[in-house]
Amino acid sequence: MFSIYSSVIRANDLKLFSLQQFLTYILLIINIFIAFLMLANSNKFKNESKI
Repeated sequence: MFSIYSSVIRANDLKLFSLQQFLTYILLIINIFIAFLMLANSNKFKNESKI
């Protein structure tokens, strides 16, 4: 009985961990995307100011 309970807990921990990892990857991708957009905008402003 106890072993079944502990294996269920382990499965839930694994699910929670994978969900946390998934969210972390999404946040990382969003941060990179925002940084890329800011970089592109700053380059655009630099090019416009040169002209």
